[in-house]
Amino acid sequence: MESLAEHLAGTYDNEVEGQEKESSRFVIDTIDKANWALRKIAQYEEKKKAAQDQADAEIRRIAVWLKDRSEDAERQIAYFQYMLRPFAAAALEGEKKRSLTLPTGTMGFRAGQPHFDVNDTELLEYVKVSAPEYVKVRESVDWARFKKEMNLQPCNGKAVTKDGEIIPGIAASEAEDTFYVKVRGIQNER
Repeated sequence: MESLAEHLAGTYDNEVEGQEKESSRFVIDTIDKANWALRKIAQYEEKKKAAQDQADAEIRRIAVWLKDRSEDAERQIAYFQYMLRPFAAAALEGEKKRSLTLPTGTMGFRAGQPHFDVNDTELLEYVKVSAPEYVKVRESVDWARFKKEMNLQPCNGKAVTKDGEIIPGIAASEAEDTFYVKVRGIQNER
């Protein structure tokens, strides 16, 4: 077992090594080193994709397993509900209440709700003429077109048009450039 002194000495050694490594840190300062770094990124992206593919395959396998188990359970549930329905109907016949409570659960009947299949176009035409108070009108700005055609630019936290007009209701700010790396499908170098 390592003593406290040995542990502290090891920790100190690791810190010194870390500082030495920091001072002699690798720097990308040539095209060759940049290409090497891009190849390394490509390798790690391939590893990430392989891990994602493996995870996706496992997720699909588990989804199939769950679907099979769920379908079997649903069939069993439907069977027992089918068996309970006539019992509940007989037990509640002539009663005001519509449910039966037992120590392990409750069963009963709920009033059915009508179902409507709506043809929105035909219904809208009818309602416009017969009951216009039920027609909703929603106004909104075509933001993409407005922004493009007005050539909006940020200026001191405001949105300004190409003509210098400040547009109310818009806060605007400059965006920083984002750094990106896109690598081609380089095969792992060994």
